[in-house]
Amino acid sequence: MMRGATFWLFAGTCCLLAADSAASIGLPLATAGGRVPALRLSLRGGAPAGRKVLDEIKHELESKKTGKKGTIAIEVCKNADKSMECVMTSSIPGPVWLHWGFASRGAGWVAPPDQYHPENTKKIDDKAVQSPFKDGKMNVKVSDKDAPDALAFVVKCEDPEEWFNGPGGDFWVDFKPMDPNAIGKLIISRETVSTHWSILERMRLVNENIKAVAESDPGLAWIYTLLRFNQIKLVPVSKNSNYQSKDLAHTQATVTNNLAAVYGRYPSARMWVRLMAATVPRGGGNGDAVRLEILDIMRRNGFKEGHRPGIEDHFIEQWHQKLHTNCAPDDLIIADAYIRFLETGNTDDYWGYLHGNGLSYEYMQGIGGGIGSARSGLDGMTATPGHYPHILNDIKHLKWTLMQLHGGQDLDFLCMKAAGGLDGETNGILEDIKANRHEWWGPGKII
Repeated sequence: MMRGATFWLFAGTCCLLAADSAASIGLPLATAGGRVPALRLSLRGGAPAGRKVLDEIKHELESKKTGKKGTIAIEVCKNADKSMECVMTSSIPGPVWLHWGFASRGAGWVAPPDQYHPENTKKIDDKAVQSPFKDGKMNVKVSDKDAPDALAFVVKCEDPEEWFNGPGGDFWVDFKPMDPNAIGKLIISRETVSTHWSILERMRLVNENIKAVAESDPGLAWIYTLLRFNQIKLVPVSKNSNYQSKDLAHTQATVTNNLAAVYGRYPSARMWVRLMAATVPRGGGNGDAVRLEILDIMRRNGFKEGHRPGIEDHFIEQWHQKLHTNCAPDDLIIADAYIRFLETGNTDDYWGYLHGNGLSYEYMQGIGGGIGSARSGLDGMTATPGHYPHILNDIKHLKWTLMQLHGGQDLDFLCMKAAGGLDGETNGILEDIKANRHEWWGPGKII
């Protein structure tokens, strides 16, 4: 169901009330002038005193053609003269070019003025230039008056030629904080006006703006509200838009990494980050494994797939199409409902579980019907599944694969993922909490 401007106006009012309420109980929120992030001096050799590091970003890249790996590390600084500086280093082998431009939120790219071009820069068009890394390094310094909202770029490698995008789109490096009113208007516009929109674009919006609003409580409140609405399904998974599960996996993982970065760099933003973390799927995992596994289940068990003959089950076919084109956290609920039905054979267990966990029949009718990188004829997911109990273990394993991508709020799953990085005593405490999670003293032990 699409939400109109009135709905989002109410959401904006709630955001402002949330910020005011937090302030009224003594939480450390911003003044009208915003927060000042903790001062960090650049550790680069010979860096002048007073240089403030505003952000540090590191992207791992892997060539699909050669298998070689490398990193792009970025340090965003504000100098004593108020100029902005972006220092980049690359460990990617071979000649590497930065295809880049100045970026404005909601207005696209524009080629930077000539005085800001690194050595041997080539102008491509009015929107972008290409600059080579020299000995794995590049420096872009911009005066305060000319600094754009952000610097946007993609990476071009030679021998063989290959292009690298960022998580879910262009790489994006913020230079300026975002006006909290602007983020609210941007969210409302994308959610109500965009003709093609999905959870993937929603998570990309969060990625592009979370650091830019890290010093603004109203701005953080807007981001939290968007993520919370996404979690409780007040906004649609997809509107005329499809995507591939691997793209969503990568984008969601970047959201969690950006939240961690904001948590570490802006102590007074931590209340908002904690709230957001409870709404965000963990991301990561092997997104492609989801679509490959459902195909494997269908083929091994003789289900019809496209023009391939076999057992005709409209539910399996619809879910298969959804996992290819609109895979989302709601698939965990669908998997649980299907598992319950396979165990009992009672269709009420399937539809009842869906309804009890927020997936109404109306919601299921609205799944699919989009265009995008992954295309299908899916128009709703309303079929009642057939009872094939012999595939129960296959579906349980598919749910596990989905949890690699969308899990993050399940206690057992979180403990399993964290176990390797914790000491024996801490793991023992977690096992005790898991075993006694329903006891009255459980919350006290967690605290």
